[in-house]
Amino acid sequence: MSMDSQQPSSPLSIPKPVYTAPSPAVILVGTISGGFLAFVWGMIAWVVLGLHDNSINRIPNEQIVLQALENQLIDVEKNTISPLKTGFYTYPAGPEQKTPDGKRAYIDAKSKAELSDKFNEKYAKGPIFQIVYRANGGSPMTLGVMFGGMMLQFCAAFIVSLVMYCSLGVAIYYWQRVTLGGLVAFFGGLSHLAMWNWMSYPWEFTIAMVIDLVVGWVLVSMFLANLIAPRAVIPQNDSMTTMT
Repeated sequence: MSMDSQQPSSPLSIPKPVYTAPSPAVILVGTISGGFLAFVWGMIAWVVLGLHDNSINRIPNEQIVLQALENQLIDVEKNTISPLKTGFYTYPAGPEQKTPDGKRAYIDAKSKAELSDKFNEKYAKGPIFQIVYRANGGSPMTLGVMFGGMMLQFCAAFIVSLVMYCSLGVAIYYWQRVTLGGLVAFFGGLSHLAMWNWMSYPWEFTIAMVIDLVVGWVLVSMFLANLIAPRAVIPQNDSMTTMT
């Protein structure tokens, strides 16, 4: 047998495909399109489906509560009464929380310990609540608010698109990338669970926020996973042929 003779390759041998990443421009496309889809989902979840209707309650006696908030800051020397300043308030407040004028509630270690004991007693007795207070009113749906919401969705879509693009080497299958996007969303949802755990946020409110976030971004990820996908090419006679 001649050394120069070559045996023909088996007709059943199929070269393994090689996966190549698409242009990085898909990250920009995913940011814009994914952010828009997430914004639309938010409108659907809040307005059409009413996903949060049962988790946000109306105050039974609004006027009484409003009057109490508007008469919180009493200045005896100036004989004036003013509402709370814009900020986040909690009850019961620990000794570390300052008053609206920035002063500490204790002056030494002994008074701090006394306040800590009172805090524990109030916390055990209840109620426990937080107040997010803005002194000045305004329109709930201004162009600025809508624009800010859209920008936040663009930022989130950029992160998910970037994660998908950077993981194309391992997440070559469609559902792998969808799962990856869902995990990123669930990671963000952990912040709501943290507020439930540490700040006593109601479970109904928390789970509605998590479902809104995760379901919405899983749907967006189903679109992005199809957009940000590797191309499979098969080597043939020293050339590369794209699989369609």
